[in-house]
Amino acid sequence: MRQYLDVKARYPDAIVFFRLGDFYEMFYDDAVYVARALNLTLTTRDKGKEKDEAVPMCGVPHHAVRSYLAKLNELGHRVALCEQLEDPKVARGIVRRDVVRVVTPGVVLDEELLDPRAPSYVAAVAGDGRRGYGLAFLDVTTGHFRATEASTPEALLDELARAEPRELVVARDDADLAALVRRGYPRLVQTPVAEESQKPSGLDDAKTLDAALDGAGSPDAASDGELAARAPMAIAAAARVLRYARATQPGATLPVGRLEVFQRADYLVIDEQARNHLELTETILERRRQGSLLDVIDETRSAMGGRLLRRWLLFPLVDVARIRRR
Repeated sequence: MRQYLDVKARYPDAIVFFRLGDFYEMFYDDAVYVARALNLTLTTRDKGKEKDEAVPMCGVPHHAVRSYLAKLNELGHRVALCEQLEDPKVARGIVRRDVVRVVTPGVVLDEELLDPRAPSYVAAVAGDGRRGYGLAFLDVTTGHFRATEASTPEALLDELARAEPRELVVARDDADLAALVRRGYPRLVQTPVAEESQKPSGLDDAKTLDAALDGAGSPDAASDGELAARAPMAIAAAARVLRYARATQPGATLPVGRLEVFQRADYLVIDEQARNHLELTETILERRRQGSLLDVIDETRSAMGGRLLRRWLLFPLVDVARIRRR
């Protein structure tokens, strides 16, 4: 239990799945909540203690963990998977355990839990009304990495709605920005607004991003240093989302493509109301892909092609030469 409590102290905002043999166990408040949310049997780890000292617990079989992770992500929770790091048969004393990955609504690497023809973005925002806003979004399954800037709150919310992230990252002390997003983009209320676990270092944002990209195992993904002056808020948001995504995979690497910083003026701006009325990617009433414009015109033969067509539909070009090339 000391081992579990140490892990929980390091991941206080996540539900800890603690591996014990063939089961992942949850304890204390995690167990009480998960048992109720997933309809599991709640028991206690009492070891002969008085009833008021008993430790609530519940568990799921390790071979069925995928479905439980999916359900908790749909409810907006992060789950820290704490695995046994050595063979119990040869270990001396307590088996070493530690968190090997954190599964969040926006950082899901299990392809069976995702729609292959739609991106799975984790996004981050930065900035304020004085300096403008930055938005960056990363698909950890493909490495697709984009960022942009918006001069007004309305423009930021339009871009956020167009990206349709599964999870949003804001700074721990930026309550005003989090409140802005919640007020202006009601659909994101169902998506957790995660808090950054660490403040950015004193390095400028471009260097922070370069270091993060190098650490992600993508030497060719280093950002252009000039972007810091040209799009500082976009770079700040990109560095933030990359730090967050990397922190969910201790000791592992994530595929990260070259950061693309785009200008909103390069694309036709279609606000959320227009996108809904046109039913570009989902229907108005049931919010389903079937029956949308994308569903009708999608004749692509691969998941990669499907994602590209979706992006073209949501980001129409305005330059005639580029349109003709497309």
